[in-house]
Amino acid sequence: QFDANEFIFRYGNIGIGTLNPVQDLVVSNNGNEGIEIFAETGGIVGMQAYNRNTNGYIPFKLDASHFYFTNGSNLKPTGIFSDALVAIDGKLVCKKIQVQTSSWADRVFDKDYNLMSLAEVEKFILNNHHLPSIPAEKEILTSGLDVAKMQTLQIQKIEELTLYILQQEKRLLAAEAALRQIKDALPKTKISEPIKMEGKR
Repeated sequence: QFDANEFIFRYGNIGIGTLNPVQDLVVSNNGNEGIEIFAETGGIVGMQAYNRNTNGYIPFKLDASHFYFTNGSNLKPTGIFSDALVAIDGKLVCKKIQVQTSSWADRVFDKDYNLMSLAEVEKFILNNHHLPSIPAEKEILTSGLDVAKMQTLQIQKIEELTLYILQQEKRLLAAEAALRQIKDALPKTKISEPIKMEGKR
């Protein structure tokens, strides 16, 4: 169908640069490399770059609220991840990631910060099998890893360790000073010269 403003194909696929379009719209330079665009049920629009010489495909899909790379499967954010705007079913490689966060761990250095004693930390670990404030393995495997939150928690633990080290340093210096006082208080003992023993004649 064609009029002054529209040119509509009601049936079949459209191919540009190829005589054998296998999707709704295929744009190719030689039939072996190109981009395919297709519609799926549920209001999903799919697109994939392909190279049939190497059997390589980079598929991604788009619906009303998500943009996701599928890696050949239909990974769509669901469940607790349904609010994700982008999903990738596979490895992501990049040179830099900038993560925005609304909090950081420097409150550890506030005077009113409640630093657990090492005895309390040991008791917590024995009872829970993970560090205080750090999510347990079950939670991570179920809910995934919040990078910004976990980075903040790791810095919190590093800063707590720094405080523990400083506490131990103060105790060590105090113990060394006490030992010096004890040593200085001891009577000075003069070592007498050895007695010469004359042998029998």
